[in-house]
Amino acid sequence: MPSTAQPEATSPVATDGSQSSAPSSRCTLVTKRDMLIRMVSPNLPVAAQRIGDVDLAHCKTTLETFATSQPMAAGFCTQIAWADDNPGYDENARPAPALKKVLQEVGPAC
Repeated sequence: MPSTAQPEATSPVATDGSQSSAPSSRCTLVTKRDMLIRMVSPNLPVAAQRIGDVDLAHCKTTLETFATSQPMAAGFCTQIAWADDNPGYDENARPAPALKKVLQEVGPAC
C-alpha cells in the first residue's frame, strides 16, 4: 500500500545556506471587534451585516480594504461602523436603521 504521509514543510534556503524569512501564506491577524456594514442599493431595501474587523482573504484590517471592495455605481452607498458604537443595532431589520459613528462611507448615494 502506498504511503499517504506528506513531506514535512521546510523553510526556503537562501543561496548562502541560511534560512530565508519568506512570508507565511497563512494570515495571523485575529478578529477582535465586530463591525457593521450598512448597504444602500437601488431597488432593494437598505440592508446591514455584522462582520469581523479583519479581512482574512487579504490579511489586512477590514478598514484597509473596505473602500476598494464597495460598489461605486449610481444609487449605492455603503457605510461601516464599530458594532460596539451601535449597541442594540439589529442588522436583520429591513430597512436597516442608520449607523452611529460612521467610520467610512463609499458611493455616490452617501
